[in-house]
Amino acid sequence: MPIRIGKVDVCIWGAYLPIIGGLRSDLTVLHVQLYNNGPVPTPWGNYNPTTVDMLVGSADMLLEGFQPASGPAFAPLRADQVAFGLPSGPSSANAGNFTSVATIEAAYKCLATGTSCGSHVPSRKYPAFRGVMTWSINWDRHDGAANFSQPLASFLRSQP
Repeated sequence: MPIRIGKVDVCIWGAYLPIIGGLRSDLTVLHVQLYNNGPVPTPWGNYNPTTVDMLVGSADMLLEGFQPASGPAFAPLRADQVAFGLPSGPSSANAGNFTSVATIEAAYKCLATGTSCGSHVPSRKYPAFRGVMTWSINWDRHDGAANFSQPLASFLRSQP
């Protein structure tokens, strides 16, 4: 059953799109939740969890814009408004939904520089892509910061 947000009727899937669209000029950063889900459908195909293609394809939808199955098209966000949202360790993700630092680094490089891509290659480079957010620093500590946040922070700091 659709719900009404402002002047737009939406179903639960995609319900945040009108909110994001309405806030786009005020939005600082949107962390795309890329964990605890199954294959992600994108305009370019369905991508399996924890893969470079899933990270890149999901973020690329927000960077290039897309047409949902119903409702108005979603206009692109700026690259500096989009970041990956990922768990910081195996304990903070459902089984099989932890994304390795190497995969995150490759996906970041794919979006920012056009290198290290999987099968999905964005139509352009996004050097201002915002980076990575982890939803719980406590899980990072639990699973060992040396295994996630420290090497990822070092990688991100080394980027132009």
